[in-house]
Formats: sequence, structure tokens, C-alpha cells
Amino acid sequence: MTTAKELLKQRYYEPIKEQPELFVGIELEYPVVNLSGNATDVSLTKQLLVYLLDNFDFQADKYDSDNNPIQLIDQVSGDMILFEVSYNIIEFAFAKASRIAEVEERLGTYLSMIQPYLRDHNHELQGWGVNPNWAKNDNRPVKSPRYKMLMNFLELSKAKNDPFFHDYPEYGSFICGSQVQLDVSKTSYSRVLNAFNQIEGPKAVLLANS
Repeated sequence: MTTAKELLKQRYYEPIKEQPELFVGIELEYPVVNLSGNATDVSLTKQLLVYLLDNFDFQADKYDSDNNPIQLIDQVSGDMILFEVSYNIIEFAFAKASRIAEVEERLGTYLSMIQPYLRDHNHELQGWGVNPNWAKNDNRPVKSPRYKMLMNFLELSKAKNDPFFHDYPEYGSFICGSQVQLDVSKTSYSRVLNAFNQIEGPKAVLLANS
């Protein structure tokens, strides 16, 4: 146990600076929803990234095995727009910012590019935690080694005759999440961790499926 504690300390505590420059990093995931209630058209979502690549200041960073772009980088900000697990979820992975308001402004810019294109095809990015049409969607993973490995690993649960495992190993293809990374100092990290732990319960109730 002592060795484990020392290794954890070396890995996570010692790199923390006494007086770091404070930045925030944010990742937001949105389901692409078919407004008619039918399955998301994954040919449309794939074409969306091509549209962004052709018409705005993005560079393709990753492609799937069919040569479709699956991750774009904004060449000015360094933000990324990508598929998360399946072609039904768009993730915005923002480069570090000094203020949350900066991220909000950049998200607004990206949505102004994306939403009109999707709405012209009866689709929309919506703020659900679970895609409302998940049971109808094509929930196969993005054709990349990373996501295929993830889904194949989760699929192993079907071989376990154990009530601990639920019946939806493909859940990663239709659930959406958000992440916030904050810079902390050695004097504040414990207080910040405790504060976030205390709000987890109320956050789960207040923001269920949003």
C-alpha cells in the first residue's frame, strides 16, 4: 500500500505547481437527433465533417477506415470537433482557455456553422445525455481501431452470466457526457476535489439526461 501511495503521489501530486497559471479545459458531447423521430442518418453526420472541412478553417486530423474525416482541428484556436464512439455523437474538445466565457463564444461559433446545415436535413444537435432515438440508431462504432477495440471489449460482458452487467454494452454509442479540467495549486487541490465530490449527487438529479 505504501508503494502504491508513493507512485500515486509521484504521478499526480508532485507535478502540481505551487502557483500555476490557471486554465480551464472543457469537452462537450451532443447527440445528432433526427427531428422526425427516426434513426440519425449517419451518412449525413459524416458529410457534416466534410462540409466543415470544405467551408471553414478546419484541418482533418483523423480519418476512419473508409477515409471519412472523423476529427477536425480549428487551425486558429486548436479546438477539435470529432465523433465520439459512434457517428451519432459530436464532441467539441476545446483547447485550454483562461475563461469559461471564451469557450462559450467558440461553441456559439461552431453551432452557428453546424445547426443550419443539420436543420436543412431535418436533424439537430440537442442537449440530451442520451440520444432520444438511440434504440433506432445505427450504434456501430466509428471505424477506427480505438473505438472498435472499446466496443469489442464492452461486448465481452454478454459472455458473463452475472447480473452486475447490464444488457446495453453498446451504451457508449448513444450516451453523451461533459468534462471540465481545472488547473489547481498544491494548496487548493484538496478543497477543489471535495467541492466537486459534494455536488455530484445534486448534479445527477438536476441534470438528468441533459
